[in-house]
Amino acid sequence: MKTAFKILEKYCDTYHEDDSKIQFLSGNRIWTVFYLKSFLDTKDILELDRIKKGMDKELFPDGAVFEKLLKKLDEETKYYECKVDVKLLKRTLEFLSKITYNACITFVLNRDGALYVVYTDGHEDIVKLRVGETLEHHKVPEERIKIGCSIDEMLRILKVMGDYDLTFSIPEKLSPIMGMNGHRGFAIAPRVEEWGVMSCDNISRPERCVWNI
Repeated sequence: MKTAFKILEKYCDTYHEDDSKIQFLSGNRIWTVFYLKSFLDTKDILELDRIKKGMDKELFPDGAVFEKLLKKLDEETKYYECKVDVKLLKRTLEFLSKITYNACITFVLNRDGALYVVYTDGHEDIVKLRVGETLEHHKVPEERIKIGCSIDEMLRILKVMGDYDLTFSIPEKLSPIMGMNGHRGFAIAPRVEEWGVMSCDNISRPERCVWNI
C-alpha cells in the first residue's frame, strides 16, 4: 500500500465523496486532503474503497469541504500564493521531528514575498530556511505573516501529497493554510502567532483550530 494511503487509513476517520472527488478528514479535525478521481488509476480507487470501509461517510457539516474553502479565498480572507520547495521542507521537518517531540514550526511570509520555515526554542531561531516565495512578486503582504503548525501534522500531509510541485495559500488572518499540486489538495487549520509567543498547546485541540467557513 502507498505511504499516502497508510496515513489516511491511520489518521482519518471520515470521508466525503461525489462523482468527481474523494476527500478525507483527520480524526482531530485539523487537516483534510482531497483527490480528483480522474487522476486516480483503478488500483488506487480499489485501495481507497477498501480504506473507506472503516470510516464514516459524511457531508462534513462542520464546513471542511475543500470547495467551500476554495470559494472563501476570493470572498473573505486574503491569501498569498507561494511556490514551495517540497523536498527541502520535508527534509527539514523530518530532521526536526527527530530532535523534538510534539513541536511546532512557524511559516513566516516576509514583506519581500519570501517564505521561511522557522523553528525556535522560545528564545532564538534554531532553524530558519527559505522554502518558497510568492508566485507573483507584486502580491506580497504589507506586514510579515507568521503561522504556527504542528511538525507531525504537516509531515503527514506532505507524505500524502508526495514530492510534487506544490503551492501554499498563506492566509492573512485565522484561516486554513491551503495547498494544491494540480490534482490533490489539502487544508490544515493553523494556529496563528499573533503576540510573538509560539506555542503548540492548542494544535491538537480542534476547538482552537477554526476552519472559519
